[in-house]
Amino acid sequence: MSNRVVVTICGEDYTFIAEESAAYMQKVGTYVSEKMEEVLGASKVGRTDAAVLTAVNIADDLFKVQTEVEQRRSQLKGCLEEAKKLQERMGELEEECAALKGKNERAAQLLSEARAELTEQQKIAEQMKTEASEQREAAEQAKAEAVEQREVAEKAKAEAVEQRGVAEQAKAEAAEQREAAEKAKAEAVEQREAAEQAKAEAAEHRESAEQARAEAVEQREVAEKAKAEAAEHREVAEQAKAEAVEQREIAEQARAEAVEQREAAEKAKAEAVEQREAAEQAKAEAVEQREVAEQAKAEAVEQREVAEQARAEAVEQRE
Repeated sequence: MSNRVVVTICGEDYTFIAEESAAYMQKVGTYVSEKMEEVLGASKVGRTDAAVLTAVNIADDLFKVQTEVEQRRSQLKGCLEEAKKLQERMGELEEECAALKGKNERAAQLLSEARAELTEQQKIAEQMKTEASEQREAAEQAKAEAVEQREVAEKAKAEAVEQRGVAEQAKAEAAEQREAAEKAKAEAVEQREAAEQAKAEAAEHRESAEQARAEAVEQREVAEKAKAEAAEHREVAEQAKAEAVEQREIAEQARAEAVEQREAAEKAKAEAVEQREAAEQAKAEAVEQREVAEQAKAEAVEQREVAEQARAEAVEQRE
C-alpha cells in the first residue's frame, strides 16, 4: 500500500508517494536535509548545486556502506566456514577424546595387570629369598658336617697310623720270635749232633748218653714249643696286618666320604649362589615391572591431560 508523505528538506516541503512508513520517510528527509545544510554551510553554492553535491555525498556514503557490507558479508562467510571447520574439528576432537578415553581405560587395565604382576613378582622374589636363605643354611650345615667328617677322617687316619705302628711292632716281634725259633732249632740240631756223639760213646758212657738223650728230648720239646709260639706270633702279626689293612680301607672310605661331603657342600653352595642370583634377577625384574607400571601410569596421566585439554578446547570452540 502506497503512502503519501510530506517531507521538509531545507525549509521546503516535498510530497513523496512511497510504500514505506511516514516515519521512515521523515527520517530519510531529515537525513537529506542535514546533508544539504552541511554542503550549503561548507561552500557558497546554490540549492541546485547543493542538491547535486548532497546526492553525490549520499551516493558515496552508499557505495562505501555497500563495500563495507560486502566486506562484512565476506567476513561473515569466512566466519561461517571457520565455524563449520571448528564444528568438524570439534567432532574429530570428540572422536579423539573417545579414543583417548578407550586408551585411558586400556592403560588403567594394563596398570592394574602390571600391579598384579608386580605383586606376584614380589611374592616370587620373597619366596626365592626364603629358599636361598634355606639353601644357605643347608650349605652351612653341610659345610659343618664336612668339617666334622674331615675331623673324623683325620682321627681315623691317625688311628690307622697308630695301628700300622702296632702292626709294625708286632711284625718286628714276630721276626724276633722267628729268629729265636731258628736259634732254638739250630741249638736243637747241635744238641742232636751232641746226642749222636753221645750215642756213639754210649758204650762207654751209657748213663751219660741216656741223660744227654733226655736233655736232647727236653731241648726238642722246647724248640717245638718255641716254634709253636713263633707260629702263634706269626698269626697275631698277620691278624694285626689284616686289621691295619681294614683300618686303612676304613680311613680311605672315610676320606672318600669326606670328599663326597665336600663336593656336596660345594654343590649346595653353588646352588645357593644360583638361587641368590635367581632371587636378585627376580627382584630386578620386579623393579623393572614396577618402572614399566610407573611409566604406563605416567602415560595414562598424560593421555588423560591431553583428553582434558582437547575437551576444554572443544568446549571453547562450541562456545
